[in-house]
This record gives sequence, structure tokens and C-alpha cells, in this order.
Amino acid sequence: MDIEQKLVPNTNSARWGTLAVFFADGAAFGAWAAAIPVIKANVNLTHEQLSLVLLCLILGSLVTMPLTGTGIARYGSRFTTVVGIILYLCALTVVALPSEIWVLALCAAAFGGGKGALDVSINAHAVEVQRHFQKPILATFQALWSVGGLVGSLLCGFLLSQSMPVQAVLPTIVFMLALVGFFGWRVMLPASVTLVPEPGAAAIATTEQPKRRPFRIPGPFLAKVCLLCFLTLFGEGVMADWSSVFLHEERGLTPATAAMGFAAYSIAMALARFCGDAIHARLGSIATLRYSGISAAFGMLLAIAVDNSIASIIGFLFVGFGLANTVPILFAAAARDPEMGAGPGTATAAMAGYIGFLAGPPGIGFLASVFGLPAAMATVALFAAGFSAFAHFAVDPTPKPTSPTTLPLPPLSLQEK
Repeated sequence: MDIEQKLVPNTNSARWGTLAVFFADGAAFGAWAAAIPVIKANVNLTHEQLSLVLLCLILGSLVTMPLTGTGIARYGSRFTTVVGIILYLCALTVVALPSEIWVLALCAAAFGGGKGALDVSINAHAVEVQRHFQKPILATFQALWSVGGLVGSLLCGFLLSQSMPVQAVLPTIVFMLALVGFFGWRVMLPASVTLVPEPGAAAIATTEQPKRRPFRIPGPFLAKVCLLCFLTLFGEGVMADWSSVFLHEERGLTPATAAMGFAAYSIAMALARFCGDAIHARLGSIATLRYSGISAAFGMLLAIAVDNSIASIIGFLFVGFGLANTVPILFAAAARDPEMGAGPGTATAAMAGYIGFLAGPPGIGFLASVFGLPAAMATVALFAAGFSAFAHFAVDPTPKPTSPTTLPLPPLSLQEK
């Protein structure tokens, strides 16, 4: 019998529950991404006005992310996950209702706040689940986020193509995702679980680290990881919010058909992430990050340089392949930070990454108002080249010894350092 199953029977269930929450998270954002062109048209927003709305997403996230880190330390990641998903789905229910930009901005802020809280808490929980399994499984969690994004965008696009108003489409999707999220929350690891190994067995870490550390400025290693998280998730945010708009406005596709752009990107992300742990084990973290950056940069340049919708969608596929496996590697690296520890390190990296995720869309909007949307989206290629060039930042050259009472995550590969 597997040791974690013998000691804590619900560990496998917790893995499925965490996968379910990742799926619901991605599906909700996929639905939002597919609905943006319709919402933009309904409120008659310019690129600059849409950028302001998306900026409110960031502000909402910046409020909740630090609070979530404190909440995780006090109440555990399971509790903060359910708070985040409730706010996230409630905001998605009403975000398509406003006809005035200021009301839409408030709804977007609530949506961003929910997403920020959910992303920090569920990623922290995923790291703890991985510690119980004693093998890399983070890529699988991220894969389910991508699968969710694919399902959410396709479902939203399909319902819109049936002449269903977006004000009814999003609540319908939210109802489905609330059921998925409720199942996931019910079987997640409780904060009180502590695994104690049998004599002679490998030690296993506690579910929630008992040692609480207040937030502080990251050390040199974690700061570098945070930079890479910002660069890679910047691209993910841009793809989520602007891929459909790009295909609609620059390539002439209908809003429902333009949703296929984000769907193609999500398919590539999901396929690459399901293979991510094997790719990482074979190539090592640095090589994986470098090749990922090259793929993402090439794909974005193809999408914007060739004036053809098929070429753009193929380019989005390459971007998806490129961005897929960066987050699991970087979050796992942050969990090994020798100064802050696994929980605070992961939360800090998640905050830096999702600031990039949410800063990308309004940044692209402001650049598009000056240089045009294709030129603005070239920023994604530039940032992808950046995290490819600085991939070696993800390896700590001087890790501290791990306490014998806890199970370390598998060490990062030093290949091609």
C-alpha cells in the first residue's frame, strides 16, 4: 500500500479535487476570454477603454493576493481557495451585465480579485499535494487549467453562436463550474493533516507548514524566479484577453469564430502540460525553459507577421506549446527557495507571475493605441525571448540543506547550466 494512502486515505481524492479546481479556474477564464469581444462591442469600448477595464482586473488582484498569502498562513489554502472561487464565479456571473464602463470596471476589479485569490491559494495547495506524492505532478494541475480554458472558451463560443446573449451565457457556465468547484473543495487536503512516516520510511512534509513567516522582500534567487514568472505569465495574460480580439479585428473573424484562437492556444497548452513532467525530466529545467521561450517567440511572430487567420491560429499553437511548461518549473523552483520556504516562496512567485498575467492585457491595449495591435502583441515575443535567455535564473546555485523531518521536492536539473 502506498505510504501516503496508508497514512492519509484522502490524498488521492485531494489530488482529484485540486485538479477539479484548476479546471474550474481555467474554464471561467476561458469563458471570459471568449466573451471579451462581445462585451467590448456591447459597451462600445475603444482599445484604451478596454485597457482601463483590464487594468481594474490588476488592481483587484493586487488587493487580494497579499491578503490571500496572509489567509493561507492563518487559515490554510483550502479555506482561501473556496473564498477565492466564490468571488471569482460571482463576478463572472455579472461582468457582462453593465452598459456603462465604470460599472464594468468595478465588476472587472471583483473578477480580478477573485482570480488573484484563487490562483495564489490553489497553486499553494497544489505544491502541498505534490509534496505528499513525492514526485513532480504540478504540470498536470496546470494542464487541467488549460483544458478548462479550452472547454470554457469553446462552450462560450458555441453558446454565442446559437444567438444566446452573453448576459445569459456566462451565468450558465458559472452554474456548471460552481458544481465542479464544490466537488473539488470538498475533497482537498484539510489544513490539519500532518503526515508522520513509519519507522524507516521517507519523511513526508505536513500539508500546511506549521512555521508561519511574515511576508518580506524575496532574496536574490526568489527575485530572479519572480522575474521569470512575470515574463512568462505576461504572455499568458495577453493570449487570454487579446487573442480573440486580434482574430476578430485584425483577421476579420466573427466573435464566435475568433474564440477558436484561444481554444487552439489552450489545446497546445494542455497537450504540452500533460507531457510536461516527462519533458522536464528528460531535458532539465533550463533547457525546457529555453526551448519554451523560443517556441513562444516564434509562434507570436508568425501570428502577427503573416496576414492570414490560419497562420495566426498556428502561431497561437506554438505560443501555447512554448508557455505551457514554464509555470510548473518556476513554481517548483520557488518552493525550493532556501530563505522563505515552500509555502511563502510559492505564494510570492505566484503573486509576481499573476501580476504579469493581469498587467499584460492593459499594457498591450495601451501600446495598441499608439503602435497598433500587431506591433503591441510583439511584446509577447520579446518577453518570451527574455525568459529563454535568462532560464538559468531558475536554478539556485547554493541551496541550503533540507530538514530531515520534511520531504524535499525533487531537485531541479542542472543540465545545460
